[in-house]
Amino acid sequence: MEGNKFEGSLPVTLVNASKLQVLELRENTFTGVVPSYWSLANLIQLDLGANQLETIDWSFLSSASNSTELQLIYLDNNKLEGTLPNSIGNLSRSLQQLFLTENNFIGTIPSEIGNLKNLTILQLGANKVLGTIPDTLGNLDNLFILSLAQNNLFGEIPQSIRKLERLGELYVQENNLSGLIPPSLGGCKSLMILNLSHNVFQGSIPPELLTISSLSGGLDLSYNQLTGSIYRPLVT
Repeated sequence: MEGNKFEGSLPVTLVNASKLQVLELRENTFTGVVPSYWSLANLIQLDLGANQLETIDWSFLSSASNSTELQLIYLDNNKLEGTLPNSIGNLSRSLQQLFLTENNFIGTIPSEIGNLKNLTILQLGANKVLGTIPDTLGNLDNLFILSLAQNNLFGEIPQSIRKLERLGELYVQENNLSGLIPPSLGGCKSLMILNLSHNVFQGSIPPELLTISSLSGGLDLSYNQLTGSIYRPLVT
């Protein structure tokens, strides 16, 4: 039923549709609360993006009755507020894509998000989250796209980033991240796009960054406080 002009609240009674596998209500004008649809035992895909939803009922995430099949969650482009609970780590271990972009989430990124080991895409950009990037993101070794751009994050990029050998795209622009660009980014051997712009990184460009042969889609280091020389590392 996506792409219509449905409005009002999302039907809570859909949590009784125990055999439902795909629910797509994207691009409507639904408002109010997102019910705990992840309690549906057979749900694989949930797409509620591009509505005007305001809050999420996270309560069922504390129970053992959550779907173990859920792979895709799209809640992007809404008006969702509040913090991300620690129980977000109780979402399905089958979850591959989590889109929370362009909302009004506040608070910190819970470290428990590192429990979602099968995530390939994590989109948290264009919110109001703050604090540091949790070290546990390094546990998400299947990640291909990680976007934390346009938030209020501060501190350094954690050294655990080196464990994300499959990471292809990393976006952390328009935050307040500081310190040195970590040489550990050189461990992200599959990076194609890296955007660190509009932060307060200091020091020189680590040579390890320039050894990533796949980094051909884009490298943006603009609007920081970088110093030193730009050079090509020696090839032996």
